Amino acid sequence: MDNNSGFFVKMVDVSRKLEDQATLDQGLQELVEIMAIVLDTDGCSLMLVEEGEDGEPSQLRIHAHVGDLPAVALLQAMPCDEGIAGHVVKTGQPLLVNDIVNSPFANRARQDHAQEGVKPQGLVSVPILVEDQVAGVININHPRNGRLFDDGDVELLAVYGLFV
Repeated sequence: MDNNSGFFVKMVDVSRKLEDQATLDQGLQELVEIMAIVLDTDGCSLMLVEEGEDGEPSQLRIHAHVGDLPAVALLQAMPCDEGIAGHVVKTGQPLLVNDIVNSPFANRARQDHAQEGVKPQGLVSVPILVEDQVAGVININHPRNGRLFDDGDVELLAVYGLFV
C-alpha cells in the first residue's frame, strides 16, 4: 500500500506542475522530466501528432524530451507511418522492446544503439489517446542501473499519457 500511496502522491504532484505552466510545451517538458525520474530512465520524449491539410494524422514532432537525441529528431517532424513511434501511432498499442538491436524494430530506430561493448538498450513507446484517437506517443529508453523495462513500466507510462 505504501508503494501505491507514493504513486498517487507523485501523480497529484504531476497534475499540479502541469497546471502551473504558462505554455503547453513547458508543461510537457516538466512532465517528461518527472517521467524520466519516476521510470528511472535516461531518455524520455513526448511526440504529438500533427494533422495534414486533409485532417488525417500526417507527422509526429517532438515537443519535449530528456536525454540525448539526434539533432535531426529535434529539428524535423517524421511521417506518422515511419519509425517506432509511427508503428505505435498506426497500431494504437504500446510497444516494449528490451533489445532494440536484435529486434524487428532495429531498422526503425532513430538512434544508433549498436555500440560495441554496450549492453542492449531497451525502449517503451505508448500511444497518447484522446477519444480513442492517437494524439501522440511517449517514448522512454536507456533504463538506468542495468535493469530491463517491464510491463509495469508500460502501464505507468500509459497512466502518464492520460495527463497529456
